[in-house]
Amino acid sequence: MIGSETAAAVDAFLSRLVPFGYSGAALLARGGEILLNAGYGLADRRTAVPNTPDTVFSLGSITKQFTAAAVLKLQERGLLDVASPIADHLPGVPPDKAAVTVHHLLTHTSGVVEYLSGDYEPLSRAQAIRIAMEAPLRFEPGSGYGYSNAGYSLLAAIVELVSGQGYEEFLNATFFTPLGMESTGYRVPSWEGRTVARSHVDGEDRGTNLEKEFPSWAVMGNGEMLSTTLDMFRWHQALMGVDALSAASKRVLYTPSRNDYAYGWRVTSDRHGRRAEHGGASSWGSCSYCRRYLDADQMFVVFCNRVDDGVFLPGAIKDHVSALAFGEQVTPPPAVPPVEGPHLERLVGNRTLAGGGMVSLVASGDHLRLSALDGAARGQMFPALVGRAEVEARSLEIVRSAAQGDVELLNSSRPSGRPTETVERLVREFSSGRQDDEFELLGTAPSQHVPGAYDTVVGTLDHASSLLLVWQDGLLYGCALLGGDGRAGLSVPCVPVRAGDGTQLVGYHPGSAQVVRVRLAAET
Repeated sequence: MIGSETAAAVDAFLSRLVPFGYSGAALLARGGEILLNAGYGLADRRTAVPNTPDTVFSLGSITKQFTAAAVLKLQERGLLDVASPIADHLPGVPPDKAAVTVHHLLTHTSGVVEYLSGDYEPLSRAQAIRIAMEAPLRFEPGSGYGYSNAGYSLLAAIVELVSGQGYEEFLNATFFTPLGMESTGYRVPSWEGRTVARSHVDGEDRGTNLEKEFPSWAVMGNGEMLSTTLDMFRWHQALMGVDALSAASKRVLYTPSRNDYAYGWRVTSDRHGRRAEHGGASSWGSCSYCRRYLDADQMFVVFCNRVDDGVFLPGAIKDHVSALAFGEQVTPPPAVPPVEGPHLERLVGNRTLAGGGMVSLVASGDHLRLSALDGAARGQMFPALVGRAEVEARSLEIVRSAAQGDVELLNSSRPSGRPTETVERLVREFSSGRQDDEFELLGTAPSQHVPGAYDTVVGTLDHASSLLLVWQDGLLYGCALLGGDGRAGLSVPCVPVRAGDGTQLVGYHPGSAQVVRVRLAAET
């Protein structure tokens, strides 16, 4: 497929996704040529300002790659060695963390705590270092993998202390200004006259990063930097050459340690060659994904400024965009007409399907979220879903066992070689203080998170909490805590379409690229 056809296929996919909750911008490039750079949906829903290729978005955890590059640049200049202990660069390192190295922080193998505090809570550099140093290690340095935002904030502190410059000042002088990346940073660029996308969660306007407390070392160096699609393309080009880092530094940058994590990138290979990628997401309502094929010199970045029911769309659709970029086929979202708000509100509530079964419909901005309330409804939404009974039974048994302090079944269900610490912590947190008969199975749907996997949700009988478990090939891939009624974790964005004497709901499941069509029973 030639470049123009590739761009058209990706553009059509993203354009059709807008009625189902996508709002953002995307860029696709190959061999140094930009094939697509476009905005979708609204940057500001209050004033109907559209997203464009120039709109500024939050990078989330994609920020980490800049921190890793800064550390490697300091090593190129002979100012530090990634093998050195952090005690050589940070004050107040206690004995239990004396063995932690800069390399451990870069690869999330340090055992350092995951978070310092909530995003944008006022936190100074000194406070950030103190909190990380006082918290107990999750495991012995180098012996495991534990994703750590706090670790990358410590790396940002090391950049400042070693370079003698502010973290953002160092990045701007070393990388951003020389590379023409004039729209990347926290506060250093002049944002005057630029459109910064406002983030939304379930229709609620959460504002922009520029309205948050700053500087907050809860996110410094690990997330929430701002950028544009074009600046991310410029960064990709610089890394493909030696304008940003030397060839020796790039070999280190892309060498994965545990869990495929290298320095600020996850690095794996597929049929198209080596790929370096990273996603980013924020509780404030922004999310992003960047994937770079190092051998094919192909990349894309997808930004999004809304999150509905906890679904981070760039991560859910990343493999679809990749497939389209290489000329492969993906089932696109159905073409649907816009729907007026009053018609959506009229359908909200628990409704009966014409084919039997109950569903819940919740308004989510410009569309509805469709959730099955029983097996009959799930069967109509996902008729091809197989293998559900086994993972559902095991999900419930894992949670009930954990409530009694037994995690043997949990650990035996994990894929060989994958770290278990975070999964075990989340299951224990969900089940803590409850009896084994206080849980219920809420259902299963194709995964929004892992291609070809299932998402199974277990909830508490009092509807206070729920847990999503991701199953792939009969093994527990991961899990996440959900708030309240966890059926939202199994929901599908949909819009109503008048058909005959009833209302048909047309939905699209972004994780599995499945079109969902059900009909409501006629009202009596």
